[in-house]
Amino acid sequence: MAFALEDQLGGTKLGYPRPQLRRSEWITLDGVWDFSIDRRGGLLHPDQVQWERKILVPFAPETALSGIGDTSFFCATWYRRQIAIPELMPWQIRRDVETNDTRIVVIDSLNGFLMSMPGEQDLNLHLHELLAFLNQKGVVTILIYTQHGLVGSMQTEIDVSYLSDTVVVLRYFEVEGEIRQAISVIKQRVGQHERALRELCMSNSGVEIGEQLTEFRGILTGVPEPLSLERFSQSIEAK
Repeated sequence: MAFALEDQLGGTKLGYPRPQLRRSEWITLDGVWDFSIDRRGGLLHPDQVQWERKILVPFAPETALSGIGDTSFFCATWYRRQIAIPELMPWQIRRDVETNDTRIVVIDSLNGFLMSMPGEQDLNLHLHELLAFLNQKGVVTILIYTQHGLVGSMQTEIDVSYLSDTVVVLRYFEVEGEIRQAISVIKQRVGQHERALRELCMSNSGVEIGEQLTEFRGILTGVPEPLSLERFSQSIEAK
């Protein structure tokens, strides 16, 4: 049987076609797969397949080494196998820091990082280990996380604030028929920090931080209310 051959050759170590180019972060797909022959090519989804056979990859199903040895005509074949995809991004960051002396790391965004993890606990564990390593190396790390919703109630799937030394929040808010942005520092682990809510503007001249937004309340809700109509009118006229 081909599967006995696999054991004799040391699992999936059937030989790499270009060993001099093999990298440590690559994984081989050689080995035993679930297999099925669709002779008429009429199946459209894996759920329709009857997984009754096994095949040894990389050998073709026509060969005896594959464990199939079917030389008749068929329109399609189906392969299935579960594999564990390694976490490449933390490894690549470590490599860049150690070999290229990288001093600033920006993860944009944590939402994409979260999608590659099976659960919140796994993400927190990976981030804790990665940030501890970067902190030891003196690397400045910036994490960008997008909350659900643009205005009104906003939610986050995870809480990574406890891992951060500084938390800066950008918030959209509506006023006078316009969508504006506010910026605030929610947390700073060391020393005092700016507690005011200020307007953030991005234009061709660059990024501008405006005056403190004292004429509104409820800015972080996304739909602020003017503190007084007279004060609000004076603010609009001044602008």
